[in-house]
Amino acid sequence: MIRCLVVLVPCLLSASLYAGGGAGWHFNQLAEAGTSVAADHGEGSLDLAALKGMAAAYEGTKLNADESDAPGSSLGVRGSAANGAWFEVNSMVDGPAALSFAYRASATGFDDNRVQVWNGTEWNDLVRFGLDGSKGSRGWVRLVVPLSPQEGPLRIRVLLGGAESANGIIRFDNVRIGPPEPPTESSSR
Repeated sequence: MIRCLVVLVPCLLSASLYAGGGAGWHFNQLAEAGTSVAADHGEGSLDLAALKGMAAAYEGTKLNADESDAPGSSLGVRGSAANGAWFEVNSMVDGPAALSFAYRASATGFDDNRVQVWNGTEWNDLVRFGLDGSKGSRGWVRLVVPLSPQEGPLRIRVLLGGAESANGIIRFDNVRIGPPEPPTESSSR
C-alpha cells in the first residue's frame, strides 16, 4: 500500500497543477515530429505545421518537467531555414497563468527568439530570449513568461530567429502552461 501511495503522489500533484486549465508537453514519446502534438498533461495541443519538417526529436532534460516525468526526448529545430518559423501552443486557461519551458541552443543556433500571444487581432511580443550575445553553446535554460489573466482559449507562439548556419539547433522540452510564477531565466548544464 505504501508503494502505491509513493507512485500516486506525483500523479496527483501533476493533475492538480492543471486543475484551472493549462497543459504540459514533455516530448518523451516524440519519435518524429508531426504537425500537431497533443498535451501529455492537461488539455492542449502544439501546432508544428509552420516548422515544415524542420523539427525532430533530440535528447531532453528534466528541467521544468512535472515530477512524474522522466527526462527523455525534446523537440529540436535545426538550420537557418527555420528562421522566421514558429510553433504554436494552444490551451484553455482560467485566470492568470504562465508559460514555462526549458530550451538549449547551439553556438550557431537561434539566439533571437520571441514568445508572442494572440490578442484576437494580432500577435504581440511578450519576451525575447536566446543566448544573450554569448557565442558558446550553453546548457539548458528555463524560461518563465507571465501571461495576463484570460478565460478561454489561449494561443502562444514561439517565433524562431538568429540561426546562423544549417547546423544551428535549438531544443525545447517540458513546455507548460499553468499557474503563474515569477518571471525567470535559469540555467542547468
